[in-house]
Amino acid sequence: MEEERISAIQILWISVTLVLATAVLTIPKIIISKATQTSWIAVIVAGSIVGILHYIILRLACDFSNNSFIQDCSQIFGKFKIKIILLPYILLTIQLYILIIYEGVDFIAYLMPAKSILGFWIIIVLLSSYLANGGVEVIARVVQSASIIFLLSIIIVLVPHLKFVHLNRLKPISLDLNNLSKASIGIAHWFLILPNILLVLKSYFKNNNKAIKASLLGNILSQMGLLNHLFISITVFGVDLIDALRFPFYEITALSIKSLNIIIFMAWIFGIILKAGLYCFISLISIREYFNLKDYRVLILPFALFTIETGIFEFDLPLALLHFIHIIIVLALIFEIPFLIFLSIAYSLANKRR
Repeated sequence: MEEERISAIQILWISVTLVLATAVLTIPKIIISKATQTSWIAVIVAGSIVGILHYIILRLACDFSNNSFIQDCSQIFGKFKIKIILLPYILLTIQLYILIIYEGVDFIAYLMPAKSILGFWIIIVLLSSYLANGGVEVIARVVQSASIIFLLSIIIVLVPHLKFVHLNRLKPISLDLNNLSKASIGIAHWFLILPNILLVLKSYFKNNNKAIKASLLGNILSQMGLLNHLFISITVFGVDLIDALRFPFYEITALSIKSLNIIIFMAWIFGIILKAGLYCFISLISIREYFNLKDYRVLILPFALFTIETGIFEFDLPLALLHFIHIIIVLALIFEIPFLIFLSIAYSLANKRR
C-alpha cells in the first residue's frame, strides 16, 4: 500500500486537466474538420460511452483491491503472462507522454519559428521530470491550484468573444455517420485518458467511492467545457475558416484584446507541462512495478535522457502531427478501448472467483 494519498477533489481537477489541457487547442482543428457542425454530437457520444466504460473498469478494479491495476494483473494472470499483457500498455503510455511533449513543442514552434525547438523540448522534459520526482501528492496539489487558473484563463478568453457569435454558422446540420464516427473516436481518446491513468493511481485514492464519483464528474465537466469551446469556435469562425487555421482557439484571441493571446499561450503551456508531468509519473510507476523495482526515482534521469534523445530525432518531423487525428483513432481502436474492455472482463471474472 502506498503512503501518499490524493483526495476526491484533487482527482476531479486531475481529470479535468488531463482532458482539457491539450484538447482546447487541438480539438477544434481535428474534430470540426471531420464532423463540421455536428462536432458537438461527437463530444456527447464519445464522453458518454467512455464514461460508462470508465465507471465499469474503475468500479471493478476498486472492488478487487486497493493496489494499482499492474499489481492486480499480477494476481489475476500470474507473473509470466503479465509481462506480455502489460508491455503494450506501458509502451503506449510512454508514447503518449512523448506525443504530449510533441504537441507543446509544435505550438511553440508555430508561434516562435526562429527559436530552438529542441531547447523547448528539453525544458518540458526537465519540468515534467521534476514534477514526477515530487510524487503524486505534489503533482495533485500543483494540478489543483493550476487548474483553477487554467480554467479561468479559458473563460477570460472566451467570454469577450461572445459578441462575435453568429448562430447561423451552426447550420446546415447534416449527419455524415462516417465522419461523425471518426470524430467521436478521436474525441474518445481524451476521455479514455482518465480510466487509463486512474487505474495506475487507484492505490493512492483516499476513498475509492468518492474517487470514482469525482472522476466521472470530471468527465462530465470536460464534456461541458468542450461543448462550450466548440460552440464558440464554430459560431465565431465558421467551419471553413477553422479548417484553414492551425490553432483556432489561439487565433480567436486576436479578435478583441491583444494581450489575451499571451494568457492562452501561458495557460496552455502550463497545462502541457502538468499533463506531461502526470504521464511521466505514470510511465515511471508502471515501469517500476513491471520490473519490481523499489523506487521509481532511480529511473527519472535515464528516462529523461531517453525522452530528450527522442526529441533530437523527432522534433523536426511534422508528419506525425499532420496526421494526428488518424494516429489518435488508431491508438483508441487498436489499444485503448480493447485493453479496457479486456481488463473489465478479467476483473469481473476475478471478482466472481473471489
